[in-house]
Amino acid sequence: MAGPEIARVFSCHVPVKPRPQVRPRTTRRGTFYPKASTDYRNLLIQHFSIAHRNRGPLNPPVSLHLRICGPHRSSDLSNHLKMVEDALVDAGVLRDDNVQNLHQVTMDADWDGEPGTYVRLYGEGAESYGLGTLAAGLFEEE
Repeated sequence: MAGPEIARVFSCHVPVKPRPQVRPRTTRRGTFYPKASTDYRNLLIQHFSIAHRNRGPLNPPVSLHLRICGPHRSSDLSNHLKMVEDALVDAGVLRDDNVQNLHQVTMDADWDGEPGTYVRLYGEGAESYGLGTLAAGLFEEE
């Protein structure tokens, strides 16, 4: 028996080398994020805004699947997730990245693939079907 229909409500691919969220740097001149991190975050926001077409924040609950591709130095995958979550909120796709809005997250990394960040958000019902079990096929060409 097939599971319920999963409504994909947002999909975006950003075809550049992914960067994790980093801690701000503090100097005598103040606190700032490195330029490369800020540039990448702004690129994510731009791509997410275009893909979402200013339709307003998605209604919760929302499930997120994230795929990070391309060669990368050792980093914590949760820092990649934080970068994407913050950009989704700043782009107006999500109201907030708290558990009431974004209640299920799956992610994977393909360090041998073409560099890029793939984001898919699913509406209500995705969690009951076991979104994590679908992760391998989520980003196949449609």
